[in-house]
Amino acid sequence: MKQAFKPLQSDTEAKSPNKAVLANDPERPIIIRVKDLEKVYDPGTPRETRALRGATFDISLAEIVVIFGPSGSGKSTLLNIMAGLDDATDGMIEVDNKDLNKMSKKERYRYHQYKVGMVFQAYNLVQTLTVLQNITMPSRLAGFKRKDYLDRGRDLLRLFNLEKIAEKLPSEISGGQQQRVGIMRAFMNRPSFIIADEPTGNLDSKNSALIMRLFRNLNQETNTTMMIVTHDPEIFSIADRVIHVLDGQVVKQTILTKKAIVDPKALPYPVEFKYRKEDLEELIGDHGGAKTQDEKRREREKKEGAGKKQVDPDKLLEAQRLWVRDEARRVAALEAEAKAFWDRIRTMERE
Repeated sequence: MKQAFKPLQSDTEAKSPNKAVLANDPERPIIIRVKDLEKVYDPGTPRETRALRGATFDISLAEIVVIFGPSGSGKSTLLNIMAGLDDATDGMIEVDNKDLNKMSKKERYRYHQYKVGMVFQAYNLVQTLTVLQNITMPSRLAGFKRKDYLDRGRDLLRLFNLEKIAEKLPSEISGGQQQRVGIMRAFMNRPSFIIADEPTGNLDSKNSALIMRLFRNLNQETNTTMMIVTHDPEIFSIADRVIHVLDGQVVKQTILTKKAIVDPKALPYPVEFKYRKEDLEELIGDHGGAKTQDEKRREREKKEGAGKKQVDPDKLLEAQRLWVRDEARRVAALEAEAKAFWDRIRTMERE
């Protein structure tokens, strides 16, 4: 039986009848509980790797939580387990009071399809499908009615002010637009929470700021819980809480708004409360400013070139000419050796 959507404007009401109250309600429900989570790859072999070491934290409804740490700290492993794409070796992870580790294959499939919306650093759009087809893909796979999912896809495009690109292919739009298409796709089935893996990693500073504002606005309008995995401290500016991960362990939590509900006494690591604007600026400054990969590469190349002497273009051209001449001589010598070798082979065959 085909499923039907409610109108787009009902997203907020479906999650909470009163978002103004919800934002400041100390009794907001905890929708995700992670306790003593362990993940070991290749156990009992020389390649054994402990990616997670007893991670523990809770996430409440309508929070924006940043999972922050360097590459290799276990952020992506944690994300994959929470999304239902990987299994934990030990520990507990509950979503809406259901233990992911105890779900059947069918339950896990439905959980990933309806509860979780995912946003990727590399966009992961299907290059042969139009923007509208990419956005509606989750609902098409879930068996929703064609008219309903097309209507919702167009509603999302209007909400994001991108109606004009509906029939374009991903290769015909910018990186910032592709990431917004990825966010629309994540919201297509009205998930309980969004997981975003380095959503600004491939974007310049202007598009990164746009995407961060978009996450904050969507969170406020729909009360959707969001987890953003990143090593970009600029994203702290939209977060309610930052969970710091290092070597597979949660080493600290930083509370940035009173929307975050945390009991420091129940956690085996420090919790910092930073509500003021100055605190946030200090926190971001401690980790350095956010830079895209291209900006980091250009900065590195600039530093590497700073100590080098400037090369005379004429001398460089002459050196290149000499190199080409020497290469041509070397190739000619090899060809001569090869010809002599085959001449000897033919002589031996005649004898």
